[in-house]
Order: sequence, then C-alpha cells, then structure tokens
Amino acid sequence: MKKMLIFFSAFIFVFNSCQNVDTGSLNAEANIAVAEVDSKSKIENLVELTKNFYITKYKGEKPFETSATDSLVELYFPDESSDIDNGLGLNLYITIPANEKPLSSGEKMLFGDLNNDGLEDAIVYTQYSLTSGNANTYNELVAFLGTGEGKFNLVSVTSERELSCEGVIPLNYFNPQMIVEGVIEGERTCYADGDATCCPSIKSNGKAVLKGDKLVKIH
Repeated sequence: MKKMLIFFSAFIFVFNSCQNVDTGSLNAEANIAVAEVDSKSKIENLVELTKNFYITKYKGEKPFETSATDSLVELYFPDESSDIDNGLGLNLYITIPANEKPLSSGEKMLFGDLNNDGLEDAIVYTQYSLTSGNANTYNELVAFLGTGEGKFNLVSVTSERELSCEGVIPLNYFNPQMIVEGVIEGERTCYADGDATCCPSIKSNGKAVLKGDKLVKIH
C-alpha cells in the first residue's frame, strides 16, 4: 500500500510538471504570435502612410499605377507624353520597402527613438527614380514619430543628398544604418575631383538628427 501511494504521488508530480511545461510553452507561442501581428500592423501602417504621401504629392501631375510584392511597393507615375525608346519624357518610380528586411537595392526601414520621448519612431528609406532614357536615382528618408501602439505620424521627407558631404558633383549619398539615442548613423558616399559619374570614391561615417520637421546632418 505504501509503495502504491509513493508511485501515485510521483505520477501526480510528473503529470503536473508536464502540464506546467505545456502551459508555459503555449503562453510563449501566444506571445510570439501577438508580437508578429503587432509588427505586421506597424509595418503596414508605415507603408500606407508613405504610399499616401507620394500619391498625394505626384497624383495631381501624372496618373499613377502601383505594384506590390511581399518585399516592396512600387508607385509608377508615367509621363503620358513620354517616348522612353527615344530618350524623351520623364517617368517617375517610387520604391517603398514593405518589411524590415532591406532590399538589395538599398531600401529599408529603421526603428528607434528620434526625439527621445520613449516611443518607437521610424525611418523609411525609399528610392526615387526619374527616367528619361537614363535613370536619375536617389533615396529619400521619410521620418515618422510614433504615437504608441504601432501608429505613426509622418513629420519629414529629406533627400539623402541633403545629409551627405559637399562634393564636386552634387549627387552624393547617405545610407542610414541605425538609430542610436536620437541620432541616425550611416555612411556617406561622395565624389572627389576626377571621379567618374559612376564611381564616387569618398566614403565616411555620417550622422543626422530630427530638428523640428527636418532631418539635418550633424557630422
């Protein structure tokens, strides 16, 4: 009888232990699922706000078309009088990243606190390409301040050229990498005297901050 009681007690202990492990595992899986939903909602909000900004800015001048994949949203504003085969007309493409994974062409999303208010803010790094036989391509930094619960307000749109160095050719670049204590840190690529248009040779670290409704370089 004593042996049976010991066996029964051990069985109850093991059963309860298994129940606790399963419950903890389920809770962890539930938390991960909620976090994934929150992250997806946050990114969708940023993409929609960015898309609406560009559509509002350019829709009055040209009709637009959109295409979308899991990784990007592309807005196309064709020039109805364009003849690209003969190098005539201007067609505008805006590429917006649609998730947190950077695109091979450089577009990306960065998250951090831009104004030190304790809320998560964001930078959406978009590509602007104006074609007329050859493409004139650069990137823009679309800055958002968070309002909490994955929602954002668009506060600034700045060309990367305004955040790069002064060069011989005014087609310099700033590629943001991270947001650290309110500072956007990245890499500048600039032209030196004698550089070919294809190949700027000066690379340096660069920094920018949000001042009011404008991103400005500080280093």
